[in-house]
Amino acid sequence: MAFLRKIPVSALLAGDHTYLTPSDECYSILTYDCACNDHRPLIFAFKDSNADAIARVGSELQDAVPDHWCTELTAVPIPRATGAINHPVTEALRVAKFSDIRQALRARDRERPAHCGYRPPPYGRFYTFNESSALPVPQSVVLVDDVLTTGSHFAAAKRTLRSRWDVQVIGLFICRVCSVRQRCSLDIDPPYANVPSTTNPRCHYSGSALVVPALAMLKTPQR
Repeated sequence: MAFLRKIPVSALLAGDHTYLTPSDECYSILTYDCACNDHRPLIFAFKDSNADAIARVGSELQDAVPDHWCTELTAVPIPRATGAINHPVTEALRVAKFSDIRQALRARDRERPAHCGYRPPPYGRFYTFNESSALPVPQSVVLVDDVLTTGSHFAAAKRTLRSRWDVQVIGLFICRVCSVRQRCSLDIDPPYANVPSTTNPRCHYSGSALVVPALAMLKTPQR
């Protein structure tokens, strides 16, 4: 079963996710490019809109996300850098049964994909708000993307949404990059297994705050 993990402040202090701040509330489900839990093959297939990968990601989201998020929060996919119309994140959110999915953001300019080494800061990314998605004003918004690396996309997208909607905006990422990989290079058990390392205190995955999806006390984020 997949679990929701809150991005801890300790990860930001360690140099991960450069453009996130302690005031950002962000969650991830899996890890990407991590010696303990590497889901790169899944994400590569997902980015290519592979039907099986979309179904699996949707299933992981459905397992991890609290039920009331699907009914009470408005899900907004972060636009693809390439400007492509088909968006696997949108399809995965449908599989996960989010009831309010809005294409509220548009990429103003096409960009080179981040995996090609193009990583501008948030003020170098530009999104426009899609006014056809403006009403009704949501209670809270969850910005959804496939991979969290520096947090630049999230910061820029959040800024654009907050300029139009005065609501709480949180982040939800299918995978989180273990950007200080060398901290996970020792005492891994078992290697590359889809479980947190139990012997290596440096492992990001085991150090993330775990949010159990069935937890009744997990409330919709308030402003």
